[in-house]
Order: sequence, then structure tokens, then C-alpha cells
Amino acid sequence: MRARLAVMVLFVLVASACGSDSDTDTGDSSLAPMEISELLEADVPITTSVIGYVVISDTGARLCEALAESFPPQCGGSAVDIANPDVLTVAFEEEQGVQWTDPRVQLDGTYDGSELTLDNS
Repeated sequence: MRARLAVMVLFVLVASACGSDSDTDTGDSSLAPMEISELLEADVPITTSVIGYVVISDTGARLCEALAESFPPQCGGSAVDIANPDVLTVAFEEEQGVQWTDPRVQLDGTYDGSELTLDNS
């Protein structure tokens, strides 16, 4: 009798360990942000979080994968244009008319294949 009870308890424990798949995408924005290279390969439009350096100059605002070692810094690597940089609330370094973030920042918005439109929140 005890052996049968032990087998039943073991069966219940094994069956409960085989629960639902927790890797299913729930659309939770608290997931790790995308790299810019991943964003550029994604199906568009896509609403997501993306991480990089913001560089604002007379040619516009861009989210960059890296900062070039020039001074003031320029975009290095992959980059996307930012449609509405006026909603940014991040701290910038500034020199010679160029603004940039250091370290990288996480931005939330929608990428349409040509530019990233930031959320207003």
C-alpha cells in the first residue's frame, strides 16, 4: 500500500513539473531590450525597447550601437534615426553643438523601418 501511495505521489509531482510553457511571449515590455542590429532585422512596424547611445547633431538625432572615438563622439556601428527627440528625458553630455548619452540608454518606441518614434511617457 505504501509503495502504491509513493508511486502516486511521485506521478503527481512529475506531472505538475510539466506545466505550461513559461517562455511564451506575453508582450511584457520589462523583457530585455533589443540591440539596434536586432531592431534593423525585425519585422516592422514593431513596438519595443531598444538600447544604444543617443547622438544629436545638426544632422538630426540617432540611436547608435556604439560611439566613435572622435570628439565630440559620432555614431559608430548600426544606427536608427529618432523621429521625435524632443520627448527624450535622458542626461546628455554636450560639446561643440553635439549632444550624446554615455552610458547607453534604453528607449521605448515604434520602429517603422526608417525611424524610431519614441513613446511620450
